[in-house]
Amino acid sequence: MELKSSIIEVAKSHGLQAVAVVSCVGSLEKAQLRMANAETVSELTGPYEIVSLVGRVARDGHAHLHMSLSDSQGTVVGGHMVGGCVVYTTAEVVLVELVDVVFDRTAVVDPGSGFRELCISRRN
Repeated sequence: MELKSSIIEVAKSHGLQAVAVVSCVGSLEKAQLRMANAETVSELTGPYEIVSLVGRVARDGHAHLHMSLSDSQGTVVGGHMVGGCVVYTTAEVVLVELVDVVFDRTAVVDPGSGFRELCISRRN
């Protein structure tokens, strides 16, 4: 099971419009992370313990997630979760829906990063 796509699928299938990913415990056999300011993706082969997973899922299914992983020696690596994160034993993910708001990515692009900004608005 691929973790990022599974989180997105749960949010979409339940019609969630503003999701906070607040916790995850489990392990991965493979991971793909983009490290800070890196243009390439690091591909990791585990097993790795999931030390932390936080972020959000917008109503269009766009997810912005950051993950920290620990290897068998306790060395921790972390970064932007790209995909390709294959669950090894389990992944117990806690998602919280913020029922009063909607998360959207706007057409506004941050000139510094080149990424579309997150827009948080009240639900009607």
